[in-house]
Amino acid sequence: MRERILEGVRYVRDHRMLRTLVAVSSGYNFLALGLEAMAVLYITGTLGGSERQYGLVLTLAACGGVAGGLVAERVFGRFAHGRVIVAVLATSAVLAFAAAAIETLWAWVIFDVALFFGSALASIGAQTLRQRAMPEQLAGRIMSVYLLCIFGAGPLGATTFGVLARLTSLPWVIVAFGVGCLALATGFGPTLLRSVGSLGSVGTEVAAPAPGADSAG
Repeated sequence: MRERILEGVRYVRDHRMLRTLVAVSSGYNFLALGLEAMAVLYITGTLGGSERQYGLVLTLAACGGVAGGLVAERVFGRFAHGRVIVAVLATSAVLAFAAAAIETLWAWVIFDVALFFGSALASIGAQTLRQRAMPEQLAGRIMSVYLLCIFGAGPLGATTFGVLARLTSLPWVIVAFGVGCLALATGFGPTLLRSVGSLGSVGTEVAAPAPGADSAG
């Protein structure tokens, strides 16, 4: 069992696109869950909203996520998956800076709905790319590594953002989210776009590389 897990770890480590997807997905989960953990305090505290208004914001945000899922097929029919993921990160950063500067409930609603909409698109895009890159015989082992990193990052993000909120203020937590998204887009975006391009266009059958065959550098 240990050797099988290590095999999945090595494959992800040596595959440039999977390695980049793990980094981007884990980083975004760290940021998004950290931000959402602070959302109730920001809405009911800083913005002076009620618990009912907070519940309404969550409902509208969830609708944004559903809308993202519904239009995903059309979006990816026109734009490359990697480009959509990078665009979501960059757009999330810009909207976060705007929401932190304006500090109104409606600004947060627009930001949160757009965030869930973009998250749905990015998640579908990442899942599609991951499926294309994984060899069938290693799919379970690679998914174990992938999910461990992603779901492990969420609680870390909530803890980190909680500490940051104590040391600074909630608007600065939103700014930190934006800075993090911008860092992911600029730091990993070019590598993701190059590695996705090496797989060929979406919809074409691409043979999975052997372990170690897609090492960066």
